[in-house]
Order: sequence, then structure tokens, then C-alpha cells
Amino acid sequence: MPCFQYKKWHIDIVMLYSNSALYDIYLRNRLHFTFARNAAYISQQGLSMLANASMARYIAKEKLPVGWQQCEAVRIKLIGCEVVASEVKAALSASPHEFDVQLVDQGLHMVGQKKMPLELQRVIDEVDQENFDAILLLYGLCNNGIVGLTASIPIIVPRAHDCITFYMGSKERYREYFDAHPGTYYYATGWSESLTRGQDSEYIDMRARYVEQFGEEEADYLMEVLGGGLKYYDTLSFVNTGTGDVETFREIAQRVAREREWEFIEYTGDTTIFENALNGNWDESAFQIINPGETIKPSYNDLIIKSEKIDT
Repeated sequence: MPCFQYKKWHIDIVMLYSNSALYDIYLRNRLHFTFARNAAYISQQGLSMLANASMARYIAKEKLPVGWQQCEAVRIKLIGCEVVASEVKAALSASPHEFDVQLVDQGLHMVGQKKMPLELQRVIDEVDQENFDAILLLYGLCNNGIVGLTASIPIIVPRAHDCITFYMGSKERYREYFDAHPGTYYYATGWSESLTRGQDSEYIDMRARYVEQFGEEEADYLMEVLGGGLKYYDTLSFVNTGTGDVETFREIAQRVAREREWEFIEYTGDTTIFENALNGNWDESAFQIINPGETIKPSYNDLIIKSEKIDT
């Protein structure tokens, strides 16, 4: 995975794939490099220095010059929806990296395209970014709810429309299942929206939380949305990732399906996205890296999201 060094300088990541000599070194040694952008250093030497054969030999011998760094474990701030708590907990135990985890109320993605990015940007801005190498954002595009987000360190985002993709293991697997099973409501261990109607105490508790966090008007809207629109579904698919209290949530999902007279299907989930995300396996086919000076945008194709330079 890339080694990020953003602690003492304002830095741009320079991937060295464009230089054949250094790329050969990368292929042989499986090294990733970043260039710490000291403005005076760059202005004096210029990026043409990357083609310098002596520098290539230095790197090959691991005698890295000032401004270059090779590293493995990094410190990452994880920001995600609380519905992924069980899967994140399971994946953390196998990760070589250091994480600080902050999970946000699942109701946030229901407040609308304008308000959700503002709240998530506030969460990002409150992070002490000097103490982290990157931010792992475990949200899907969520109706453009992450569009416009930016940070002074890289943001890594899975390519997903919503969290169901996370539970199924890939955007391709979700797309295939979605096309083959129209009218399906998805449910997983952390996906508790189905509980809010039909259980008065939980409904009241959730509404109280939303009133405190978003105000009366938004709370009423959220609860209406959470319980409305279900007439278009005829199937409940319980995506079992094998994490959390599977038996309890399977029973709840089955009960919800019976009450709504839906067909119940149990689907074997896949935690690959969680494992890759927390291990730093950020292949560009499954993850988008948003570098400093860039922001998140929808791609309107199979990649789902893209990075875009911020106009200055």
C-alpha cells in the first residue's frame, strides 16, 4: 500500500509509475514511495530529478534521500456508518495498521444530499489530521451524500452506491444480485432500519435520538422515510456476513418478512471489502483515493465515484 507522509509538510503524492527506471525498481521490490513536497526543494531541483539514474540506484539500495520514505504500517482515521460496526470490528483484528474508529449514526444518510456532506465534512474537519496518514471513509455514494468531501490527507473510499455493496463483497456482485432480484429489501446485522416500525419502544427511542441530533422537523421526516416506501418491496434478503449476533438478527429479519408478507431469503455475504479496506489493499478497481486538493464526485459509470481537483 502507499506510504503516506503528511505530518510536517504540505505534500502532494507523486506516484512514480511515470518514470520507467523507478517503476522497474517498484516492480522488483514492491515498494511504494511518496515525495514530501518541500516547496524550495522542488523549485530548486524540479521533478526532472526523478529521472536521475543515481537517485534510482540509491532507492534500489534502500538508501533513501531526504524527502523519500518507505513504510508499511500507517495510522488511519476510520469514519463510517454505524451499521458496519460488526464487520469493522472483525476486520480490525487482522489489520497491520493502527486505526482510530469513529462510527456515525445511521440516520445521517437519510437527511438529504445537501445536509449529509456538510455533517460528514464537519466530522472530517474535527479530525486532528496531523496525527493520521489517511482517512478511510466507509460510506457508499449514498445518494451523493459524500460528494464534495475533502481533507488535507488522503481519503480512501470504497466504490459503492451504498453499504449493501460492502456486505456482498463487491460492486459487481451487488449489481448482479440487484438486477436478478427486483423489489428486494436488504437486511444485515447492523442494518436496523427494519426494526423502527412495529416495535414502539425502539421507534420512540430512535425518534428521540434524531430530535436531539437533527431537530423535530428532520426527526419526523426521518421516521416517515424509515417506515415509508415499503409497499414497493416483496422480498427481504438477509445478507449474512457471519459477524455479530447472527441468530438474533436472522430471527428479527424473518419476523419482519412474515409481518410484511414478504419472501425471506438468506444470502451468504462476503467481507472482502472490509478486509481489503482495513488491510490497505486499495486496488483502484474497488477503491478511490482522494488526494489533498481533490474532492469526491460521482463518476456516473461503473466506477461509481471519482476524484476531482478543487478549483482554486
